[in-house]
Amino acid sequence: MTAGSFFTEFTFWKGIFYGCAAIYVVFTAIAVMIEPLLTLPCSYVGEELTFPNVLYVHDPCRTDTRYWRLMGLTPVEASFGRHIVMAVILGSAIGYERKSADRPAGIRTMQLVALAASLFTVNSTFVFMVGPMHWDPARVSAALPSGVGFLGAALICKDVEKDSLTGEVQQIVRGLNTAASVWLSAAVGVACGGGLYFVAAFTTALMLTLLRFGPRSMERTDSFLGTQLPIAVPDRQPVNEETKLTNRRSSLASQKSVRMKPSMNFH
Repeated sequence: MTAGSFFTEFTFWKGIFYGCAAIYVVFTAIAVMIEPLLTLPCSYVGEELTFPNVLYVHDPCRTDTRYWRLMGLTPVEASFGRHIVMAVILGSAIGYERKSADRPAGIRTMQLVALAASLFTVNSTFVFMVGPMHWDPARVSAALPSGVGFLGAALICKDVEKDSLTGEVQQIVRGLNTAASVWLSAAVGVACGGGLYFVAAFTTALMLTLLRFGPRSMERTDSFLGTQLPIAVPDRQPVNEETKLTNRRSSLASQKSVRMKPSMNFH
């Protein structure tokens, strides 16, 4: 696999930019995932909040102390990173199943949907916790299903096909399962953003099982498995140049000639 597989036009500075981003993501993801296993010493007391929020437990060791073993993050920031990383991992699993079925929405689409849903949930849940005002985190999460709907709508298409054996015209709807997968990827991202890892992981495993081993409709829908039928084509005689010229002369002779009068002018 070369650089041309990832870039339409690869340059040195593009390689430096994306290489640094990839290295930062890898090391930070490792740090946030192992943070619960580390014993981080802390003797910092911190300052009292002027306007404390009764729903927000202010722990200076988790919110104000940064550790080099966590890539300079606080434990709270590491927990946010875990929410996002878990959403991307589970979204990748959903996308891999759709890609293996040769569907339009693949790994990257599901990753981005789950990532965005997780980020929206983290923002709506924790961004206003340090203020004196109580914030309802369900408002943003409730808008995600309708917001992701436009992605699913773009994957659903209706087609008309004619059966080659019976000649019957059939109405075919494709993309329903893939659209539902995009919608569910957003729900998995919301669960990861809220820290409900078991719910997100179990939902992902259940979804993969249903998509792969669930009952399939006999109609040609999104889950239809095509069957190859042998078609016999009779041998045809090769057409030489003389035959082509003869057919062309016959077609020209059969056409009516059109003559234009001298007085007819077209502008």
